[in-house]
Amino acid sequence: MKSLHIVLLLAITLLGSCFRIPAKIEPGKSISVQRYATMPKAASECSGIVQMNDEWIILNDGSFGPRLLRLSKDGQDSLGIIEIPEVTNKDWEAIAIYEDEIIIGDVGNNLGNRKDLRIYHIDQKTRKLKHTVPIDYPDQVTFDVKKHDFDCEAMIILDGQYYLFSKNRSKNKTKVYSAPLLTNNLVLIDSISLEGMVTDAAYHAESKTFVLTCYEVGLGGFKNSLALVERNAEGKFRTTNIFNLKPAEQIEAIVQIEGNQFLVGSESGFLGNGRHLYLVTIEGL
Repeated sequence: MKSLHIVLLLAITLLGSCFRIPAKIEPGKSISVQRYATMPKAASECSGIVQMNDEWIILNDGSFGPRLLRLSKDGQDSLGIIEIPEVTNKDWEAIAIYEDEIIIGDVGNNLGNRKDLRIYHIDQKTRKLKHTVPIDYPDQVTFDVKKHDFDCEAMIILDGQYYLFSKNRSKNKTKVYSAPLLTNNLVLIDSISLEGMVTDAAYHAESKTFVLTCYEVGLGGFKNSLALVERNAEGKFRTTNIFNLKPAEQIEAIVQIEGNQFLVGSESGFLGNGRHLYLVTIEGL
């Protein structure tokens, strides 16, 4: 999210919002967090991260242009840029690796007025654009609302489907949409209760758990949480655990390393205290 939009969000939040305390804990699970790396300045708007060819690939917001940043495995050194000249970066917020493709969600929608939301499918080897999929929310009837439910920063590719998790500002609910790959037949399939706005998502296949990063903004800056969400046989989503996720930085990215270990990444937000990677271990997952 751009700094201007963060400032606007903070101004709105300060008028009356207080931090809620994540307290939904089913027994048998806990998390630990430790510093992994300080990323180079080129990752200052880190909004997504994936692993590819023994490197970390960082997705930045729109000011970085249609490019991805390559980082060394220790997260500290830039290894170069992946140029994707056939597309534009209006507000890239989500990235996934699926089969032989890099899939990028240009789905940031801070003001709720975008009519050009897109998902790009990029060939991993050639970096050429293979498909462009428009995104239209089936329940959006107006594009001029200030406090809206049609922003998105989290995308999962699973079983031939897109799953998009909304970044709701108007309610303490996150909408879950899905559509078959390469189609814009988006369907609202559920909504889930969380403690904050969703900024990214990873999928833990071993436990069939969606792992979501979320934040709230208030007087103390950012308060982050990590939510574990399961889907039952009927297709309904259920939040099982919500953990406090320190530190108080603008956490915007998550990727599974292996097993129960994940990396989360922070932007250098308007508070200027981010650009870090943290190793998160989820015990009991």
